[in-house]
Amino acid sequence: MSTGSAKPNPYVMKNNSVKFVDNNYDASVVLKAIATDIGKENIMGCVKTQGLWIVTLRKKQDVELLQETGLKVGDDLVNIVGVTKTILTVSVFGVPLYVDDSEITDKLEEFGCKLRSNWVHKFYDDFPEIENGIRFVRLEMPNNAKSLPYAIIVSGIHLRLKHNGQLRVCNLCLAEDHIMRDCPHYCCRSCGQQGHTASRCPTIRCYKCNKDGHKSFQCPENRKEDNVTVAGNPDKNELSKDEIQQEASPIVTKIPAETVSELNQEANAAKEKDATKTTEDKTKPEPSSKTEHKSASQTSISTPSRTPEPTGMKRPISSEDDTFVNTNKRGANTTPNLSVARRFIQRINTNKT
Repeated sequence: MSTGSAKPNPYVMKNNSVKFVDNNYDASVVLKAIATDIGKENIMGCVKTQGLWIVTLRKKQDVELLQETGLKVGDDLVNIVGVTKTILTVSVFGVPLYVDDSEITDKLEEFGCKLRSNWVHKFYDDFPEIENGIRFVRLEMPNNAKSLPYAIIVSGIHLRLKHNGQLRVCNLCLAEDHIMRDCPHYCCRSCGQQGHTASRCPTIRCYKCNKDGHKSFQCPENRKEDNVTVAGNPDKNELSKDEIQQEASPIVTKIPAETVSELNQEANAAKEKDATKTTEDKTKPEPSSKTEHKSASQTSISTPSRTPEPTGMKRPISSEDDTFVNTNKRGANTTPNLSVARRFIQRINTNKT
């Protein structure tokens, strides 16, 4: 600034100031980056304080330009925010095609925002003629607000908002210390009055008790259902749920102690008898394999001893052999076969001659 020129108004200088987060930048690097964008002669001041760089410029247009485009400091692209007025690029997601841009503009202007550009519609990469429901715009935030809410309702549709440095704020007044249901400016959806929600509206009537001021799920009568009034018992008019179940349980007839003792003795005696029988079965010796073989040989018919015949000679069949063969067959006739005996005698006579 040349000597003798009038000093700008402090209010104007505050509006012409921007800030960004310091990342261990040198002053020479920051000044060189700003001078490259808007010119060295348009910089009035550059101060580092509390982890921020605060830069004051001469022209309002330069302030808006830096906020729109950001600033390239070294290898970093930093986000520029106005000290009093913040210009942001706000993206809106999930916008149907039938929702007009003016409807979203009216909703944003209710927050005190001022649009700095026209709406831009995004399209699919593979289908450039079809919109994907994403729109964005450059706007100026109100002085008392730092962020927009995460969502707004336009034409009954929930639209998602997103911008840099977004915080959780009230959807009505953009305050950071409360949400919409606790906002003093919140109006009831039923009666339009402030100070209460629709669930607590005095014009709402409960269908259980037919009283105003609450809904059926908030009705005090729901608590009374947990207790039951007992008639004829002045000392205990209410019972808990466990006592109610105990009272409603079926009645069981009590058996005398003497009868129970006799039944127990009979049951114990039966158990001992079964245990003794099981022990006897286990201790009983099992028949060995030799004994079984011997008994089996005794029941079978004993076979006569046979002497081995010399090799090359056939042993003649006798009536005794024929009898043995027939007796081994079940139900066979034990009478000797006479025809076989006659052939045997003829064979002997032939051999003698």
